[in-house]
Amino acid sequence: MSTDSNEGRSPVLDDYLTQSYRREVMGERVEVKTPAVDDKLIAEIEAAIAKIDALHLGASLAGRDFVSYQNRRTMLRLLLTLKSEQIRRRMEKEDAAHC
Repeated sequence: MSTDSNEGRSPVLDDYLTQSYRREVMGERVEVKTPAVDDKLIAEIEAAIAKIDALHLGASLAGRDFVSYQNRRTMLRLLLTLKSEQIRRRMEKEDAAHC
C-alpha cells in the first residue's frame, strides 16, 4: 500500500493486504491467495488490528485514514479465516488421536 506504512509488517501480510486493496478498492482483477495458517501471522494480525483500534477513531476512521480502515477490514476477514482453519485442524488432530 502506497499510503500505509508497512513498517514491521511481514512480507506475507503486506502482500495479502496489497493484493486485497488492488482487488477491493482499485477494482483490479487480482487473485488474492489466503496465506497458510501460522501462529506468528495470526499474532501479527491481532497486533496490527489492536494498533489501529488504539487510534480511537471509531466510525470516523474511514474518513480520516481510509487505508487503515480498509486494512483493518481485510485483516479481520483474514484473521477469521485463519482461526477457523486453525480450529478445524486442531479438531481433526483430536479426532485422529481418539481413533
